[in-house]
Amino acid sequence: MNQLIGIGALIDSAWEHYRAHHKFLLKISAWLLVVSIINVIAILLYPIDAVATTQTTLSEKIGIILLFVNNTIVATVIGTWTINALIRAIQSQESNVKLTFKKLNKAAWGLFVPQLLVRLYYLLLVVGAFLLPLLLFWFLTNIGVGFLPSLILFSLLFVSLLLFLPPIALMIYLAFAGFALVEDGKRGMAAVRASMELVKKRFWAVALRLLIPKLLYFGVFFLLQFLLIIVIRIIAYSVLQGTDVLSAMRVEWIALTLSYSVLFVFLNPMLLITDHLLYSHLKKA
Repeated sequence: MNQLIGIGALIDSAWEHYRAHHKFLLKISAWLLVVSIINVIAILLYPIDAVATTQTTLSEKIGIILLFVNNTIVATVIGTWTINALIRAIQSQESNVKLTFKKLNKAAWGLFVPQLLVRLYYLLLVVGAFLLPLLLFWFLTNIGVGFLPSLILFSLLFVSLLLFLPPIALMIYLAFAGFALVEDGKRGMAAVRASMELVKKRFWAVALRLLIPKLLYFGVFFLLQFLLIIVIRIIAYSVLQGTDVLSAMRVEWIALTLSYSVLFVFLNPMLLITDHLLYSHLKKA
């Protein structure tokens, strides 16, 4: 069995790929901003004081509907296409195969429904795995606390927490299902099984290489988001001088939405490059 790429080498290789191809990858990832822009429009219309009022205006109703539709249908469509396009682009770049945006777009849409099905299988498996520990934890904290002795209650709570470990492990086993679809043409449960087969050979090594880079990336991400939120607040409050409480709440919401979306456009390719490199090394191992 070949030696799996080290964590430091994995991050370095991902960064080198990102730096060499960031312009093309960001053109794809930037489509996620469509969801953000629509969200900002919806937030501007949304009834922030809905609890205090019994009636909503037409524009407020539009804001509620727009926010819901955007974060369910629009976000799913754009997010699925973006994943397909980025994975295919990264694979082509790694193989030194030139791929025009037109061909990339066609390939990404061609895999749209299969990717949706893979993500649905992923969701059903993970939610199903989390269901038992969640139900047990809810029962113990809401019903069992009323009649169970303390020792038994705490013992069962500890067991319920341990039951969360298998679903977390399942998420690691299924991490490469989307890559198996886009890169190797495996569809449906075949993609799920391909991911599980690869991971089960070296579960702990894969888990560390999936988690540690993401902890690093998201650590930098949230630090930058904190700074960006401050900048957005300063700009917004300087424009809206003497703003009331509701307007301030709206500004905070928009600041969180914009800061997360803008930074995630830059982060998303790096996440997928890292996982692609790990997936490629696993297939060779």
